[in-house]
Order: sequence, then structure tokens, then C-alpha cells
Amino acid sequence: MTRPQHRPAKARPTWRNPKSAAQWEASLRDYAYPMLGDMRVDEIGSGDVLRVLRPIWNVKRETAQRVRQRISAVMKAAIADGHRPDDPAGDALTAALPKGGQKQRHQRALPHRQVARHSRPCVGRTRRHRRSWPSSS
Repeated sequence: MTRPQHRPAKARPTWRNPKSAAQWEASLRDYAYPMLGDMRVDEIGSGDVLRVLRPIWNVKRETAQRVRQRISAVMKAAIADGHRPDDPAGDALTAALPKGGQKQRHQRALPHRQVARHSRPCVGRTRRHRRSWPSSS
């Protein structure tokens, strides 16, 4: 996978501005190139992609997801061009990477006596909203 070819030709027209191109290239330069940059695209496997993602997956989850998507875009372009049979950054990695980092927080329930008072404004909006739609009959 040579460095200038990390950006698939099919992706170039979809970039809306030069900043998008710069971000795309910077994320691959900073995270993918150090480990994958000297490899041919047909030599890269899921284990190689995991070596790129594991160090940042729990620390920089959004960045890691973007890097994975971008590696996957490169691999899909290579598949389309006949250079490889599969995408090592695809769905198979999901099982090998830790799941979501933040625990879900729930809101406390309202006491039963307060439910009617707090739901009145919502019910009023719903009725007005329903009247604004033309009837289906």
C-alpha cells in the first residue's frame, strides 16, 4: 500500500473542500502509514489493521473509527480494481475490537403524580401536529 495511493480516486470527487482532503490524508499519515505504509495493498490483513486501531480505539474512538473507514475505503477501491479479494478493515474487525466505552446513563423516572402535568405540553403539540397533516382517507 504505497502512500499516494491511500486515497482512492473514486473518493476524491466526494470531498467538499480541501480541508476534508487534508483531514483524510492526515489521519492515514498519522495512524495507518507508520504500520501499513511500506506494505502492498494485497499483503495487508485484518491483523495489520488491528495493529493500527488497537492503540487508539479506547483513547480516540472517533478518530479510530474514521481511520478504519478510510482504510476500508482504500481496500474497497483495491477490490474494485482487482488488487485484493476482501476488505481487512470490514465487519470482521467488529468482534476483535472492544465495544462502546461509555456506560449508558438513564434519567430518573418522574413520580407517578407528576406524569400528567409534564406530559400535557407534549400531548398538545402532538394533536396540533396531527391536524396539520392531510388526512389519508
